[in-house]
Amino acid sequence: MQARLQALISCADAVPMYLSAPHEAISTSIKMNQLQTKPVELPPLPIPTFGGNLWKWDNSWELLNNNIHTQQLPEMVKYNYLLNALKGEARDCSRKFQVTKDNYSKAINFLLVKHNNREALINQLVDRLDKSAFRSPSIKDQRHLLEELQVIIAQLTEKGEEVNSPWLIKKVLATFPDSVKRKVIAKKQGLSADTSFTMQHLFKLVDEILSTEEMFLSFKSPPPQPKQDNIHKLPA
Repeated sequence: MQARLQALISCADAVPMYLSAPHEAISTSIKMNQLQTKPVELPPLPIPTFGGNLWKWDNSWELLNNNIHTQQLPEMVKYNYLLNALKGEARDCSRKFQVTKDNYSKAINFLLVKHNNREALINQLVDRLDKSAFRSPSIKDQRHLLEELQVIIAQLTEKGEEVNSPWLIKKVLATFPDSVKRKVIAKKQGLSADTSFTMQHLFKLVDEILSTEEMFLSFKSPPPQPKQDNIHKLPA
């Protein structure tokens, strides 16, 4: 009888040991999950000041919308952030409204209507295209011109404009020197008659021509410098 009681006491003492191990494992697992699910806190992006340039509106509004407009903040706080993000013409326009919480949404709608103007932006892009020209016949300046034209055409495409019309392709090609035009025409004539010549084809051909010239210049030896002994000294 004494032996049986001693065995029961031993089993009772062992139970907490078995129970404590799962408890510690669960606690460790919870801590690990908390560490894994903790959100990454990124620093807020600075909001660039907007002065009325339509070209910069999309970027300014995207940052303002994500960091301020859609956040759980009082309207007056949002309004003051908005005013700090405006300058020049855009700030002058916002002053038409008294700074109150009820006028915040009116000011936002006014800015969206005024600056989210697709037609005005397209006109600006066309004006930039008209003014595009190479500054010098150097390959470096021609490369700069190509990159500038690619950006303008990409923006026009994004706004839904047709950029593959023959007259526009001809207009873009006309901005390059005659030497580039001849090489583009020669390469174009080598294409299949069934190939539809697009603006991207033009950019690809111009890029190939400029890349060849850049490669040639990288192998070209610099002109020899005159030796000091060959320079005639003026008589004293």
